[in-house]
Order: sequence, then C-alpha cells, then structure tokens
Amino acid sequence: LISVSPSELNEQLIAGNSSTQVLSISNAGGSDLEWEITDSGTLSGFNYDFDEDTGDWTPVTGDWSVGNGSYNVISQNVYNSSYIDNPFPAFEIESKYRILTDSQSGANAGFMINGDPSEIDNSGKWSDFYTIYIDGSGNLTILRYIDFTYSNLGQTWVNVDVFDWNILKVIYSQGYFDIYINEEYVLTFFDDTLTESKVGFKAYKANVE
Repeated sequence: LISVSPSELNEQLIAGNSSTQVLSISNAGGSDLEWEITDSGTLSGFNYDFDEDTGDWTPVTGDWSVGNGSYNVISQNVYNSSYIDNPFPAFEIESKYRILTDSQSGANAGFMINGDPSEIDNSGKWSDFYTIYIDGSGNLTILRYIDFTYSNLGQTWVNVDVFDWNILKVIYSQGYFDIYINEEYVLTFFDDTLTESKVGFKAYKANVE
C-alpha cells in the first residue's frame, strides 16, 4: 500500500526562483518504491538590469532616464508610464518607489500590466490594462481598465512609510497575480480578462526606479 499526501504539487517558477513544498510518501507494501521528480520547463519571463540604455523599454509619458543601474522617473504633475516592448505570458517585475513628500491627494506608483499603450487619454492612462499601485495613504490598489473605464478588483492597506523607498513586486502567470511589498507576501488575486500584452512602470507625484 502506497500513500501520497498531498495528491499533487504544482508550482510555476521563473528561472532563479525557488519554492519549498512538502510531499509525504509512505510505503506499507511488500516491495520497494521508486519515484522521481521531473522539471516541466522554465516559466517565461524577463530580467533586465539597466546599465547604459533603456533597451526594450519605451516611455509613453514622462521624463525617464537610466543611471546607476536603474530606470528612473521623477514625477510631479503628470501620469508617467513606460513599458517593455515585448509581451510575456508570465513574468516577475519589481521596482523601488516613493511618494513625494509634498504630493497632494492622488499620488501613487506601481505597474501597468497586460496593457495597450497605443491609446492614452489626456492624463496618460492606457486604454486597456491592469494597474497595481501604492498610493500616498498606504493603500495597495488593483484596478482593471477596459476602454479607459476601470473596475476595482481589490484594495488593502499596507504598513509602510510611503515617503521612503519601498519595493513593489508582482509575479504573474496565467491570470494569477502574487503581490509583495519589501519582499513580504501581501496577497494573490486572479483575473484573466487581459492576458499577454505590454508591461510597464507608472508614477504620479512619485519617484520610481
């Protein structure tokens, strides 16, 4: 008699990442048990270290620049975004951000995900995309825009000093979004309305690098 618990394990990892899971196998039968774990393949994604140029990244709005291994924007009163000019079905993206100390209500920084930057409105927003961002009150917000109209997919408060540098990270695969702040897991949500498309940074009255 062979017992396996849990009945299956499943994990998708970008190259270089790791996950620890426990699988218990017992063999009460009359013969030895042989088993193996196989790799089903590497999750697609990207890893870009900014050295001297922006590479595949394309600014939509805002004054973006490369320096000291970072891709930087200083945002005052314009909704700024820049995207990588390659679609990815799965990826990990992270950036440092801070809200400007003299910012008014509405300041935020984060990501544009699975979006279409070919059309933007007067504020610089894309027509169709997900956005995941932190605002000046410490709220982590997830929105989905379709034809410039948004749906709120979730919001939670995070205990960080938004006027200091923080790291926002999103791991995406097949509609699942895992969100981390300063390497601490915050939440996972699922929505597959928009799948593979452009991915980028965004900032409004905030600094991003």
